[in-house]
Amino acid sequence: MEYLLDRIVVSDSNVTRRDEQLDQLCNLLLLKLESDKQAKSEPDSPMFFRPRASASMTASAVRQRYNNFVALYPEVFVTEQDRILRFADETIAACVDELTHLRLIDLGVSTISLAFQVLRSEALKQGEGQYFTPQAVIEAGVRLMQIKFDDIVLDPACGTGGFLVQAMLDFQNSRPSMSALQLSQWAQTHLYGIDKDAIAVKLTKAVMQIAGDGSAHCVRGDSIRTYNWDTDFPHLRPNFNDGRFSVIVTNPPFGKNLRLTANECRLAGLEIAKRDGSYKGLEIGLLFLDRAHRLLKVGGRLGIVLPETYFFSPTYSFLFDWLRSRFRPTVVANIPMEAFQGFCRAKTNFYVFEKVG
Repeated sequence: MEYLLDRIVVSDSNVTRRDEQLDQLCNLLLLKLESDKQAKSEPDSPMFFRPRASASMTASAVRQRYNNFVALYPEVFVTEQDRILRFADETIAACVDELTHLRLIDLGVSTISLAFQVLRSEALKQGEGQYFTPQAVIEAGVRLMQIKFDDIVLDPACGTGGFLVQAMLDFQNSRPSMSALQLSQWAQTHLYGIDKDAIAVKLTKAVMQIAGDGSAHCVRGDSIRTYNWDTDFPHLRPNFNDGRFSVIVTNPPFGKNLRLTANECRLAGLEIAKRDGSYKGLEIGLLFLDRAHRLLKVGGRLGIVLPETYFFSPTYSFLFDWLRSRFRPTVVANIPMEAFQGFCRAKTNFYVFEKVG
């Protein structure tokens, strides 16, 4: 993927911005995965993601298939820009040439997930407080959540879907007799994800397709600014109603400079930001605690990666008063500084809470 971005996509004359290049490449990767899935279920039929006699013929066939693919996932391809392959014919043909011989669907889920996380984190997210979550943290965090058959699981800042994919894999590994169809059906009705980043949502869907397809309820949206849902993200209702979920597991964006204003907190009704009768501006990492509390049913479990300073600095002493009537802490798992080395220097822990009221 890095080769495609650095050697092929970068030369495209139609798409010149790095984030747009990655977005368009994601579209082609998703289409390639769909082609692999079809080839696996219909081995006697030719793959549709393959070179033709010329670059223009290849691009034309790919664009036609992409239009059909967009219609299958309207909640992913929300804007008009999402629904169009904007690469030049030569770029599309070159990407097809590079990807045709690969069977992405047969690569290990962890391999693809790790590649997507690193690529996305390094390419675009360093300045936004959103970081690559190490696989060891994901695996340990999901194990601590002890996900059961009837749990409804949400990651409200799902990024490239690491926690959701691992939840699906753990569920499958604990039930070796479960068929692929049964696993897919469970994932389709029990795994949910939201992320503001359209590219991250696409990558989540790609990984979930490889894992067994639990991608239907991984959608683009803003988990925090709920006052924008009706205008900007109407598809978030009714699947993401308050009190619906029994498990939330997430690594939200955090950082002192990544915050909502007092007025934004007021509009979103985020009580954690209310002190002495008025709302204050607050870091998004802490605001995710409030949103998780609202989204969880009583008795539900929250697993969340947060900076240690939130719980040990006098600056955040108000947090304990807010937590006391809402959450019961059950686990504090140390995350070594080295785990996020190269992405984030904050000391973090994985916290598990149970909603009590």
